[in-house]
Amino acid sequence: MIHFFSDPSRIGIRLAGLALSILVAACAQPRAGSSAGFEVAMVADPGPATIEMPDARSDAPSTVHVEDLQAFRVESASMQTDPQYGTLAIAFDLEPSDAERFEAWTAVRVGRPMAILVNRRVLTVATLQSALPGSGIIPGGPNGFSPAEAERIVEELEAR
Repeated sequence: MIHFFSDPSRIGIRLAGLALSILVAACAQPRAGSSAGFEVAMVADPGPATIEMPDARSDAPSTVHVEDLQAFRVESASMQTDPQYGTLAIAFDLEPSDAERFEAWTAVRVGRPMAILVNRRVLTVATLQSALPGSGIIPGGPNGFSPAEAERIVEELEAR
């Protein structure tokens, strides 16, 4: 079972028998002019600065501890088939001004688990396999996103 929790200063996700943590600095707000809230952060060991966030994918409360929260502006988002699972996923392209920064940020974090957040809600946690060149896929896991869920996420990502 996944358990998410949140308050104004902390985010957390607790998986049955395993606690993952995300440290989010108070100053880690989206940059001026950023989209509605596409953010990534590295999953970290539990620590004193945990931010609690609601689970975007279920009604069950869950928590994840993260550090190094970064906001990026999305140029476009669309529903797509996840090449790994064959299920519904979300493809995104970042604004050109953020694409280079995103690629550099992911390049030095390959092999580490990364949390993907939309509007301060964790959608998924995945291990970075390679640097991402300003675009990527948000996987919905083995069951994928429902069509309604995917449509809502695309709308949130493209909100200006």
